Amino acid sequence: MTRREKRLLLTIFLCLILTPKLTETKEFYTQILGFGVTFENEFYLLLHTPTREAEISFLLPHHPSHSNRSFRLLSKIKGCI
Repeated sequence: MTRREKRLLLTIFLCLILTPKLTETKEFYTQILGFGVTFENEFYLLLHTPTREAEISFLLPHHPSHSNRSFRLLSKIKGCI
């Protein structure tokens, strides 16, 4: 593995937060913190920092997309996912 590949492995990280308030979350992050919208739909929101160096995502809780068993188990633990 090259040094560049190692660096890429360390920089590819996505924070996922479950929230029932996608609209309010989008307004706060875009209007107050200056984040931009990378992608959004009715149950998922992906935002990037003003410099596009990092991204953060938000997902509605209990959405049918939570089909993975381990994801459902982790989502029951406070502070996880």
